[in-house]
Amino acid sequence: MNIKKIKKLYLLLCMVVAFIAIIGLVIFLRAIDHTSPSYPKKLVQADSLCENFPDSALVILSGFNTIKMKTLDKCYLQYLQLKANCKRKISYVQDAERLSGLINECERNGIGETNLGDLYYYSGCVYRNLKDDPQALFYYLKALEIYEKHINEKMLGRTNTQVGNILINQCIYADAEKYLKKGWVHSMKAGDSHWGCYALRDLAWCQAALKDYSSSLRTYKRGLKLTEAVADTAMAAYINTQLASLLLNMHKYDDAEASIMKALAYNFAEDRSPNLCILVKLYNKTGRRNKTMKYCEELMAKGTVYGKQLASRQLAEYYIKRGDIEKGKKYCGLTAALTDSIRKISAEESVTKMSAACNYNILDKQKQKLEETKRRQTFLLIIFSLLLTIGVIVSLFIRRNVIYKRNEQNLRNIALEAALEENKKVIVDNEEKYKEEIKRINDIVQEKDEEIMALKRSCHSDNDGDEEDKDLWCIDVDEKILNSMIYRKFIAASKAPKSKNLLTEEDWQAMENIVCEVYPKMRNVIFGMKNMSTINIRITILTRVGMRPTYIANLLIKEKSTVNSARKRLFEKNFGTCGSPGDWDNFIMSIR
Repeated sequence: MNIKKIKKLYLLLCMVVAFIAIIGLVIFLRAIDHTSPSYPKKLVQADSLCENFPDSALVILSGFNTIKMKTLDKCYLQYLQLKANCKRKISYVQDAERLSGLINECERNGIGETNLGDLYYYSGCVYRNLKDDPQALFYYLKALEIYEKHINEKMLGRTNTQVGNILINQCIYADAEKYLKKGWVHSMKAGDSHWGCYALRDLAWCQAALKDYSSSLRTYKRGLKLTEAVADTAMAAYINTQLASLLLNMHKYDDAEASIMKALAYNFAEDRSPNLCILVKLYNKTGRRNKTMKYCEELMAKGTVYGKQLASRQLAEYYIKRGDIEKGKKYCGLTAALTDSIRKISAEESVTKMSAACNYNILDKQKQKLEETKRRQTFLLIIFSLLLTIGVIVSLFIRRNVIYKRNEQNLRNIALEAALEENKKVIVDNEEKYKEEIKRINDIVQEKDEEIMALKRSCHSDNDGDEEDKDLWCIDVDEKILNSMIYRKFIAASKAPKSKNLLTEEDWQAMENIVCEVYPKMRNVIFGMKNMSTINIRITILTRVGMRPTYIANLLIKEKSTVNSARKRLFEKNFGTCGSPGDWDNFIMSIR
């Protein structure tokens, strides 16, 4: 390898090593930037209590004097207060502006990426309490990015479930289904069975909204099994209520009644209106009038405005059919009043949904801008790293060239003189040894030549007087072929009677392989020349190893005239001119 190639390889290697080193340094610095800093011992202790004992955590946090605290510790304190209050289901932030200021301060001061992910999550919880679902979704999605990066299965399950629930409220069922499935999987991986129940409950509701009733039914049943395993009776009641509603829509009235009765048996909630509504619809469809009236009266006493509307309509129909016109008119008027109230509520909900949709569009634009900013920063980082690498390599290369040129001539002269002196010494000291070695090599060559000639005489001992064979067969075969076992097998087979020629396909393949190994260009002849059938390939191979036509005919179980005709035809087909079999043989023997 010459000096120029060495220089190019050296330069390329230096560039690769420098580029890898700089990228590694950048990643290391970014990793250091995202690691959690150290905090006072009491703050860390409060953090460990927030999950299961938020009241104790708040007691510890209330003992800090924020005036003397560092800015970073103060951010961490406020974050822990938010986390503990969310665990206690108390809204720590009463307005979005105060919470936004806390988030900006924590992002600016760097409380650690893991803590920042939790801050985003609990900020989303606060905004949900403030009925600002779009803003809550924004922070939940930011939390998801951090949790996916650090593979926090527990928080991934909870955050995906929260996102799915928000999307259900906005009737975006297809996307909600994807997030809820992820929430269930991550919750089960983390062993968080309660949140797994929440995810299954909402997932089943979402599937029912998508008209996938069979999947919804399976999901509800799976959720009920999970609630039994964790003894969560409240969640079991919720799921049984929703399951009863699904079965009612599927006209499975007996199963629906069994499910709603299980839900009522828990008696976990003050608002029993959804259960009573399902019972009223169920008994009305199955024609059980007395039970329908019983639960209608209970709805009128304890139900929501929607439940009361349903009950008043049923009672109005009931009394009109019985002929009690006064009561019928009374409940008809009540139904009309309740319907007006519901229309006002629906109008307000529509405005809220339209506002939410507008907010979603704004959030999508903000997200796109954020992603574009990240892509631009990544691109600039790569360009900067590449330019820095090139600069380092160029400076190293220039410095190396200066040193190299300074010493190149001296080193060349010293090396040349040393080499000349060494060579002279070696020549003088070993002249006799070289002569003896040359003599020994000549003796070996002579011995090998005698062996080859003996082998030639052995191959051509059965001369039949063919003048063409006498002139043609000047053997020029490599010693590796002559010494091989397969060649010797072919020689023995060629002298045997045709009826005892026992060569197999494996033998022919072995002979072809060794010939092509010794003479690589033979492959071009075998696969590239015209009219190369299996018989012609074998004639060509045997010709190259020095076999006479008589022996070739014997090995192929053909007549000698057939072999001669084939050789002549091969020459004429491939060279486009008349010739003799010997012309083809001369061509084949010239191939190396």
